[in-house]
Amino acid sequence: MSFLNILDSRDLCERAVSQTTKIRLEPEVQRLSVDALAQLVDSQNERLEHTQRERLDAARELLGAELTMVALGTLATTELTNYCRERWSEGQHVVWPELKPVSPKAELLVEDMVVNSANTLAAIELLSVAGYETQARTIVRRLVELTELCLAALFDFQTLRHYANKSEDFDAIYDTWRRHLTPGTIRRVLQRYYVEVGLTNDELEDQRKSSDYDQRWLSLASHNYFLSLAIEGQHTDVSVDQRFEFILDPTHYLSAAATLRKACEVQANFLLVVQHLLMIKHGWKFKGPTPNRFMYYRALFNCARQFCYDKGEEDQRLSEGSSDE
Repeated sequence: MSFLNILDSRDLCERAVSQTTKIRLEPEVQRLSVDALAQLVDSQNERLEHTQRERLDAARELLGAELTMVALGTLATTELTNYCRERWSEGQHVVWPELKPVSPKAELLVEDMVVNSANTLAAIELLSVAGYETQARTIVRRLVELTELCLAALFDFQTLRHYANKSEDFDAIYDTWRRHLTPGTIRRVLQRYYVEVGLTNDELEDQRKSSDYDQRWLSLASHNYFLSLAIEGQHTDVSVDQRFEFILDPTHYLSAAATLRKACEVQANFLLVVQHLLMIKHGWKFKGPTPNRFMYYRALFNCARQFCYDKGEEDQRLSEGSSDE
């Protein structure tokens, strides 16, 4: 419920006016103030709803391909989650049978991370469509770290054991995180996986540089520079009606599209590697209706990503051409 909707109540309006203790108003003046405030709230609610509808319609029209891509990625991730639950309900191990003595449901921690990755992708989509591209990009950091943690847990038993370790002692939890679960530690675990699957030294170096760059940008966006980025990203002239940002300013559309493509790139790489790890490390066969749907949606997801990548390059060329003119 928005702030304006909360205020859309005459009782609350009266209470707000009556509590203005620094200004002594006559009852008749107070009544006029309540009426004016209630009228203002109603008109603001109507304008806000209209603006949101106009903006969302414009965004959905311009970002149609990217939203289709996100939907396919979410479907693929959901089917992977369903397969986890099927194996669990049928008494098959999900991952690392050695975890059962630690916690009977510790295996389902991987399923939780997969579900959360789909939820995070949906959050990035909603923020991007609403025009909050800076905030959407900060959440991409969560998606990157979450998917990397899940892959490390599938590759390395000790990583998942540390993640599953429960404690009521905050200092102990923090010490475990500092020793075993920081993003740098997780990336070093994944480096071992990349070596194991046969990446060359040049490929490993390119992967490391790309990962370090992403992590530096995401860290700055989420911590030190978050406030300045958010203010700069959302700076608008408050005297102008901001209904049609996606139409009037192409940078809003290009930024939102780029954010969605980046988030889907992270999710697509995650789905590729997670399937490989589940097969080679945990004995999954990926046979049957649910895994078939997973692979079908993942294939469509990759096709949509390629289409959106080509579309993004064309949009960039058109944008650069128009700026040169």
